[in-house]
Amino acid sequence: MTGFHYTTWEAYQLIQETGLHLSPLPKRHEEKCSAMLEFIEDGCVWVYPERMCGLQQVGQVFFVAIRHDNSHVVCLKVDYPEWHSALHLVEQKHEGDDVHVTHDLFGAGLFDHTKKRFDLITQPVSPEQIQMVGEWNLLELIQQGERQMMEVA
Repeated sequence: MTGFHYTTWEAYQLIQETGLHLSPLPKRHEEKCSAMLEFIEDGCVWVYPERMCGLQQVGQVFFVAIRHDNSHVVCLKVDYPEWHSALHLVEQKHEGDDVHVTHDLFGAGLFDHTKKRFDLITQPVSPEQIQMVGEWNLLELIQQGERQMMEVA
């Protein structure tokens, strides 16, 4: 399986050496993840099965930057076996039932994640299974934009 994980550049430097480690699920997500809770007792890694694009990606980059108080954000492509997928385990347990877990980035206006499907990886992920596929340094982008505006003015 493949998932996309957004984090900071600094975190990625450590991830390249040690991989992705499990983190406790924040309390604010327990209700939307209630079907998965039994499979993530030791923690999880939050991923999106599909890479975001357009305004959703812009919203995700800003969300990560604000949440981590860091302007340098990366997107990681993470490969993991389906038996490490909480979503897969829930679907196996509830075979035949429609299991749909989604995440909304409320209050982000145009950048809202509209019912964005996600997965929780239940085991640590080694560095060999992780590849950086996107990088944004928001401060550099803002500075470039300011320079371009000054040239036009």
